[in-house]
Amino acid sequence: MFLLKWPAFPSPFWFASRNRGEPVGGEVISESAVRTDIDTLQLLDGELPPAGTKVIIMLGQYNLTGKTEDEVQKEKESLIKSRDEARKKMEEERKANEKRVRLKTESVNAKIYIPVEWTSGFKAVLSGLTENGWGNGINRRSVMHILLKEDIQEGAFKRSTGSFLCTTKGGNDGMMYADLERLSYDDEGQYVSEITCKACLKIAERWNKRKA
Repeated sequence: MFLLKWPAFPSPFWFASRNRGEPVGGEVISESAVRTDIDTLQLLDGELPPAGTKVIIMLGQYNLTGKTEDEVQKEKESLIKSRDEARKKMEEERKANEKRVRLKTESVNAKIYIPVEWTSGFKAVLSGLTENGWGNGINRRSVMHILLKEDIQEGAFKRSTGSFLCTTKGGNDGMMYADLERLSYDDEGQYVSEITCKACLKIAERWNKRKA
C-alpha cells in the first residue's frame, strides 16, 4: 500500500468518483508517479511497485491510497473467506442450539405420561394477531399446552379430542381464541414442542404418579 498526493487542481472527475464510492484504476510509470485516465499522481508516502504495474486508487478526503490489483484481489478473497467462515460458524451454532432445544424438549416431554395420544398446541389469542403481538396468534403470555388427540374419561374427569388437558371445550368462558396444534421444527423435521402450561403439567401428574 502507498499514498499519493491529490493533484494541485483536482479534476471534477475525482470528486464524482469519490461521491460514487468508486476506486480509480492506474498504472505506475516511474518510481514516484502513477498515471490514471484523470491525472498523473505523485507519490506521497511508501514505495511504488515496478513501472507498468496496474494499481487501484481509493479516494480519501486528505490523500489517495493506492494498492496493486493483486493486493486488492487478495483482500477481496480474504474478505470472502472470512465471511464464509463466519456464516459457517453461525450455521454450526444454529444447528447446535437447535439440537440442545430438541434434546431439552424431548427430555421434558418424556416425563409426561398420559394414557391417550397427545401433541402440543397453543391458544391463538386476538392480541397475538395485533401489532403488539407476534403476528401468529401468540403473545408474551402464551404457553404451550397438551392438546389431546383422543378422548379421556376417568370418572368425573372428561376431556374430548381437540381439547387442551387444562381446558374443556365448554370451559373457554367465551374467550376469543382457537385451539391450534403447534409443533417445533429443526433440520431433522418437526417434533412436539415443550409443554410449558403449568395447569396441563399439574393435571398430567395424576398419570405420572400411577406410572411411577
